[in-house]
Amino acid sequence: CPGNGSCGLCLVRIIEGKPSPPDENEQLQLSDQQLASGVRLACQVICETDMSVEIINRSDDFALLAVQG
Repeated sequence: CPGNGSCGLCLVRIIEGKPSPPDENEQLQLSDQQLASGVRLACQVICETDMSVEIINRSDDFALLAVQG
């Protein structure tokens, strides 16, 4: 998807910072458990402050990325 939140492939876990609330697309793509643990769709998160996120790869490889907003 071109960033519209319909494919669910850009999973991140919010480590630090305050993201925008989950939108309707995220609520459709992600389980309640994922949302509760801070998992979000990177293409749908609006950063208004500095944030740190964990990139969740579908193959269970993880990386830490600091994003400044």
